[in-house]
Amino acid sequence: MAASNTAPAQLDGAWYGFLLMVFAVVGLAGIFGTYASQIPYLRGEAAEQVLDRAALARTPADLATLKDDLGDNTAILARTDLPLSQRITEARAATRARTARDAADFATRARVVIGVITCGSALFGCMLLGTAAHQRARKPAEN
Repeated sequence: MAASNTAPAQLDGAWYGFLLMVFAVVGLAGIFGTYASQIPYLRGEAAEQVLDRAALARTPADLATLKDDLGDNTAILARTDLPLSQRITEARAATRARTARDAADFATRARVVIGVITCGSALFGCMLLGTAAHQRARKPAEN
């Protein structure tokens, strides 16, 4: 067997840097997810604070001043067949259920998005590194 004069194809450090950046995009998506994942709980806490103010209402007029802030709990608190304390208890339960549902929905969506970004970034990086290696392997043959 004859020894080959060509050096094995090596990748530039720039390609490794590029691959690192491709995966950094995934990290940034994950960091965004850690901040965005709090949104359902912050909304739930805001709704609980409005319900705390509603619990302090002494007259229907006091409760009417909160109408714009009640959001999804407006229908529950507008009922007249139950005492205010029971309506607030039902509104709190509904708020907690909505918060848990919204958080679970967000978590599922975030996992899918981060998974897609991870796979896409990995495939794109591998494709570019493979292309670079293929080009370097062909270069000596062209000379």
